Amino acid sequence: PAISLMLGLREAIRLYMEEGAEAVLARHEMLSRATKEGVRALGLDLFGEHPERAWAITAVTVPEGVDGKELVAKVRRDHGIILAGGQGPLTGKVFRIGHLGYYDRFDIVRALAALELTLGDVGYPVKRGAAVGAAEEVFGSPGSA
Repeated sequence: PAISLMLGLREAIRLYMEEGAEAVLARHEMLSRATKEGVRALGLDLFGEHPERAWAITAVTVPEGVDGKELVAKVRRDHGIILAGGQGPLTGKVFRIGHLGYYDRFDIVRALAALELTLGDVGYPVKRGAAVGAAEEVFGSPGSA
C-alpha cells in the first residue's frame, strides 16, 4: 500500500475534524468569494455557469490579446504560483485558480497579487492592488471565517 498517501489522508482528516465541518465549508466559501471578487476587480470575466457555486476552483476567461498558456507559465515561473490552464478546446482560453483544501487568506492574496503583476507584465491594463483589495474586502466583511 501507498503508506505516504495513507498518512497524508490521516493528517487531512485530523485537520478537518479539528477545524470542524461547518468551519471548513465557511472557509472554502469565503476563499472562493474572495478569489472571484479579486478576479472581477481586474476586469476579468469568470468562466462557466453559476460560478458562485464553484467553491473548489475559479475559472477565468483569458483577456483578449493575452496568451493564456504563456500567462499560466509566467505566473509559475516568476512567482511560484501554480494556476491550471484550460483543457481541450479551452486550452489557452481560460485559467483556473484552485482554493479547495489546505489554503488560507494569504494564499489567495498571494495568487491574486501574482496575477496582477503578471497581467501588467504582458500588457494587460491593471490597477495595482485592485484584486488584492477586493479580496481583502471579502476577508474583512462581517461573518467572514
